[in-house]
Amino acid sequence: DPDVAGSALKDGRRVVYVGRSRNALAGRFVPIYWSSTFFPVESGCPMLGTWFAEDHPALGRFPTEDWMDGQWRSLSESALVHELTGEAAGLDAIAMPVPDFHVSRYFATMFEARIGPGRLFVCGYPIESPATPESCQLRKSVLDYVGSSAFVPKGVVSIAWFESFAVGKC
Repeated sequence: DPDVAGSALKDGRRVVYVGRSRNALAGRFVPIYWSSTFFPVESGCPMLGTWFAEDHPALGRFPTEDWMDGQWRSLSESALVHELTGEAAGLDAIAMPVPDFHVSRYFATMFEARIGPGRLFVCGYPIESPATPESCQLRKSVLDYVGSSAFVPKGVVSIAWFESFAVGKC
């Protein structure tokens, strides 16, 4: 519930948000080749793959390269891709889907921010009810990170931004 998350953030707590956002798009694993002009997608925004901040502590227990490989397949096919606009455009993505060159927008499937005294971690991958070994391990990695002293997001957004962003479960 976004309202519960907003209250927790105002109280200075840590929140892992796995719900939808107002501009969420469906994730996908198989990238298009070069251009959506020649390989159109059925809906949403054409993505060419995903870049990962491979050394980020949120991925500390989920070893990965800085590109999407096979271990991300099941995670990506049911992921939510969030568009970061306005106030959130200055946040650093931990997992950043790369759109087709026709689209000049900033997306993230994982990012973090400080909101007042609280700390927010947004994960668009399906970790709330892990069904695969990959989702179980990514969940463990994210929760270990969020529970640690290393979880000190650099970017800042307002509670008003979160309230307009969040439309799903926490």
